[in-house]
Amino acid sequence: MQVTQPRRTIRRAAVLSKTGLCRTTLYQLEKKGEFPAHFLLTPRCAVWFEDEIDSWLEVRRKAVIKAAQWPNVLLRKTARGRPANGVAPVHSHSPASLPKKSNSYR
Repeated sequence: MQVTQPRRTIRRAAVLSKTGLCRTTLYQLEKKGEFPAHFLLTPRCAVWFEDEIDSWLEVRRKAVIKAAQWPNVLLRKTARGRPANGVAPVHSHSPASLPKKSNSYR
């Protein structure tokens, strides 16, 4: 008679710690089918099988993954709050449009 070990489940914090991924990336990869799927133990407790995570890590370690491309900054609509065309925004509260305060006391 052969005794099999039960599969160990791990929660999200352990998966994130083990893989080094952030939560958003984890769920994006899972949605695309590129990461092992989680399942719910309870309505609020998502878990993964640890052996599936380990297998995924081994496959990723051996895979040739192309480096991500740098973002094209010319496609940005704004650059840190400034318009991309370089023209400064016109504020309705410029110093010339504000009423002048008098120094006299009433």
